[in-house]
Amino acid sequence: MCKIRILPFVFGAYCVVFSGASPGLEPTLIEWHTWPAYCKARTTKAGDVANYAKHGSSGGIKPVSATAIRRWENRLGSVTFLHVHHACYGFLLRNRARMARTEQARDANLRGALSELSYAYVRIPKERSPLLPKISREIAEVKHAQGKSWEAVKYLDDAIRYQPKNVYVYREKANYLINRGEYGPAIDTLKYGIDRLGKEDKSLLTLMSSAALKANDYESAREYARRAYAAGYKGKKLKKMLEKSGHPL
Repeated sequence: MCKIRILPFVFGAYCVVFSGASPGLEPTLIEWHTWPAYCKARTTKAGDVANYAKHGSSGGIKPVSATAIRRWENRLGSVTFLHVHHACYGFLLRNRARMARTEQARDANLRGALSELSYAYVRIPKERSPLLPKISREIAEVKHAQGKSWEAVKYLDDAIRYQPKNVYVYREKANYLINRGEYGPAIDTLKYGIDRLGKEDKSLLTLMSSAALKANDYESAREYARRAYAAGYKGKKLKKMLEKSGHPL
C-alpha cells in the first residue's frame, strides 16, 4: 500500500506517494510537460506514473514507451538512470520553492529538493555520469537559496574536478556566477575550461563574450566573440548584442 504524506506547498499541500523505495511526488500536468524526457522515462519505469493515476492526479499524464525508456537508460548509463528520478523530483521541488507564496512553503520545498538531489548525487558515478553538471548546479542553486553560497560553489568545483573534460561543468558554474553578477569569476572559470579542454570551444567563448558584455568590458566581449565565430559559432545573437551595445564587431 502506498503511503501519502501531506507537505506544505505553494497552494497548500502536495502528496508524496511512496511506491517501494522510490518516492512518487506527483507533478502537475504543466510540470510533467516541462520535465526532461529522461524524468518521464524513469518515473514510468519506476511505476510512479501509474501511481499518479491511482490517486487521481494524472490529469492527462501518460507513461512513455518502452523504447524511450531503453533509449534513456542507454544514454545515461544504468546506474545514473536507476537513481535519476530522485534528481527529477529535486528539480520539481526547487521550481516549486521559487514559486512559493510563503516562507514556510519555500523552505519546505528547498529541504525536499536538497534531499532528493543529494540522494541522486551520492549514488551516480561522478566521473562519467552525463547528469553530474546539472545535478551539481541544481544543488548549488538550492544551497544559495538557503543562504549557503560557500557550499554551493563547492559542488560546482567538485563537478569540474570529477569531469575536467566535460564542457558542461564549466558552463554550469559560469552561468551560476553570471546570474549573481559575478562576471569576472565567471570569465575566469570559462578561461580555465578552455585551458583544460585544450581547444577553443565555441559555447564557452560565446558565454565569455556575453559575460564581458554584461560587465561593460566591450573590448574583451568583442575579442571573445571573434574567437567564438572563428571556432564555429554560427548564431547572430552575439553580433546583435554587440551592435546594440554600440560596439559592433
